[in-house]
Amino acid sequence: MKAELFLAALLLATIASLSAPAAARERPDAAELLVAALSSPATGYEAQGRIQSFAPGRKPRALGMTVYFLPDGRLRREVRASPRKPAEQVYIEDGGRRELYWPALATAWKGTVTHESAADRAARLLALYSVSVSTGGRVVKRATWRLDLRGPDGVLRRAYWVDRAEGLLLKCEEYRPDGSLLRRERLTALGAARPDQGLFRLDLPPDTPVASLTAPRGAAVPGAGFPRWIPDGFLALESRTEDSGRSYVVGYGDGVETFELRQTLGAKPDGGETSGRTVRLKNGGRGVLGREADGSRLTFQAGGRAYAISGEIPEDEMMRVADSLATP
Repeated sequence: MKAELFLAALLLATIASLSAPAAARERPDAAELLVAALSSPATGYEAQGRIQSFAPGRKPRALGMTVYFLPDGRLRREVRASPRKPAEQVYIEDGGRRELYWPALATAWKGTVTHESAADRAARLLALYSVSVSTGGRVVKRATWRLDLRGPDGVLRRAYWVDRAEGLLLKCEEYRPDGSLLRRERLTALGAARPDQGLFRLDLPPDTPVASLTAPRGAAVPGAGFPRWIPDGFLALESRTEDSGRSYVVGYGDGVETFELRQTLGAKPDGGETSGRTVRLKNGGRGVLGREADGSRLTFQAGGRAYAISGEIPEDEMMRVADSLATP
């Protein structure tokens, strides 16, 4: 979403380090291709796409999206249930500035988020997963390379389909720790364009309330800390206290997937699986990545608090949330 949605910017990334003829003839190095695929595009694009969410025991949920992208990094994404219906979510990003409007909730969210370079994000992915390149078939009638990212257990966790000729990321898939498909984003139409500058301003109905990106609507729970980064398209939808006020819980969602941030004063996180593999965080600390019935779980300690991030976002995004946590 991951909007990650979080994955809209990736859908229009370019392979800057590879020439088009070489990319078309030779299989590229996996790590180099990953770094390049997470970089910004050199030209503007307009695209149509489809987002599918796969909940266990339920029919897949599908949404359409329209994406506008400028070479300076500005992005606009509109998500809708039907091409003839108004957008259910409008997402705009310009560097570290992010804006999101959710008409059904009659609320807009605005704020700044920490920016991460393509090299830094690739380094996190390479630390967590083994990456391989294979022939990816055709997406939007374009030949692609496929990047597979697998955990230490060999289970596929992410897959990217990258256009060989122009270096655009045309399709993304995310998988649960058990290997089942969680989410798919795929472009269905793509063309070079110069989107109007006005598209990258969020026009709101009069008197629309504006909330913080990372803190929930209304009054946030006093004493809770909030991250400086959350996946694209996600919002803080609720907060509450538990354990007689010793634990703060914040729930995030993007209308399709959800995740939860729990923080407990001076104690280990309560509940859930805490066994798993040890990972290193950017602040020098260490966390433990484990599994739950509905996804992954990252636990760690920082600033006299114990944290647990759990839910339906990939492990690398959980680690990025952890790295951006601001102490209250």
